[in-house]
Amino acid sequence: MPEISADHFLMIWRQSLGIGPEEFELTRAACQEANVHDNLDALTDFLRRNDQLTEWQLDRLRAGRPIRMFIGKYRLLGPLGTGGMGKVFLGDQKLLNRRVAIKVLRRGRMQDKYIQRFVREARAAASLDHRNIVRVIDFDKDGERFFLVMEYVDGIDLRAKVQQDGPLPLGSVADCIAQAADGLHYAHEAGFVHRDVKPANLLIDKRQTVKISDLGLARWHNDDEASLTLASEKALGTVDFLAPEQARDSHDVDRRADLYGLGCTLYFLATGDVPFPEGNVAQKLRQHFQAVPPDLRQRRPDCPAPLQQLLRRLLAKEPCDRPSTACEVAAELRQLATHLSSLPTAPPVSLMPRQQTPPAISSRPQKPRLDTVIPIAEAATPADSSESGLSWPAELGRPSAVANPASSSFPSLDLADTDDIQLEDTAGSQAPIRASSAPPHDSNEELLHAVLPKAPESTWERRRRRDQVATKPPWLFWGLFVILLAIAVALAMQLW
Repeated sequence: MPEISADHFLMIWRQSLGIGPEEFELTRAACQEANVHDNLDALTDFLRRNDQLTEWQLDRLRAGRPIRMFIGKYRLLGPLGTGGMGKVFLGDQKLLNRRVAIKVLRRGRMQDKYIQRFVREARAAASLDHRNIVRVIDFDKDGERFFLVMEYVDGIDLRAKVQQDGPLPLGSVADCIAQAADGLHYAHEAGFVHRDVKPANLLIDKRQTVKISDLGLARWHNDDEASLTLASEKALGTVDFLAPEQARDSHDVDRRADLYGLGCTLYFLATGDVPFPEGNVAQKLRQHFQAVPPDLRQRRPDCPAPLQQLLRRLLAKEPCDRPSTACEVAAELRQLATHLSSLPTAPPVSLMPRQQTPPAISSRPQKPRLDTVIPIAEAATPADSSESGLSWPAELGRPSAVANPASSSFPSLDLADTDDIQLEDTAGSQAPIRASSAPPHDSNEELLHAVLPKAPESTWERRRRRDQVATKPPWLFWGLFVILLAIAVALAMQLW
């Protein structure tokens, strides 16, 4: 690509920002005074130092044509993550001089059902105001692009934190889960069930405050019309953190399904592994229904018995055997927190070598995934590794890495998306199932019917089945009569 001149670069930079003549002349004068107006590298370095340009913007402007740097009144600084429903950008609200996270609905999701769901997500999140839930600031439309503006959490999601630093000290585990339980209790009391509680949807900032993100799968029990996932979509959640009853029917679960996901998250933070790390999707579902995860004390010798007992209750197969509220979970963890913080941290113990079989609906070997979304109605192509609506890369601990992300991973807002055909952004992080990996004769619906335990048969169904067996069809008797009559006639003719 031919190098553009410094003067041409300054002109397309002005067009992209929509800068007026007076402000542009002030910028040009400042560049001339700094003696950078005739050297492209010096000019771009000067603009970056003065917070007028990011690496992401520079990479796109080098093509020599204007780009879209704004959506609504927000300046786009760079990408934070990609999900099935949208792309999340780091933005700047210039009038208030604050950073925000902007979730933009994908071009491939402009159908009415996705727009309605995006609006529901915005309404749901906007109705919740709690220190442990990511707050919604704004919701708007720019041209045909809907976007949701949220508070920017300068930190990292707990999945990335464990992948970066390893399993957390048990005191930190208890604190993180207690904070998440506080946020969940607030949402539950407001009538919400999150339905996708997992480490990738829990963000922790530099002050160690945990915030719940991504209400894309939430169910709003106070309003029949406000369920964020439509019954026809049948999106279930993430297989490694999925409550058994949610796999049966994700539209008929209560707050205790979130507590199961919270228990799986506790196990992951303490061990660096999900409770059932081995096998494909079908095998993992079966384990959620039937298997007991290893005792946490086998992986963490420093785990006290009360913490293991709480975890066992959270991971109970039957909802009635779990704690009744998230508030109860938070209270128990805070009672343990002081004791846990004083304990020396023991390194986690690996029980067995990790199997290389992936969690995919396929016999073809693939790389194992931590988060796998279980769809029923549709299969999909994989999305970016940070599927969550607000899934931060590990580098986000350093502000410069956020403002100047690597150019190779930048999603383009104003170009047609090439990976629109994918699952709902439950994804947090969530690795969708590849359409090509599913056997052609098996749908995900058929797989779930084969894997999930059947619901108990009702008295009415048993009676109907018994009546069907007892009531023989009339033609059977007539057929038997005709056969016997024919035999009798044949014998009579022989005797005659």
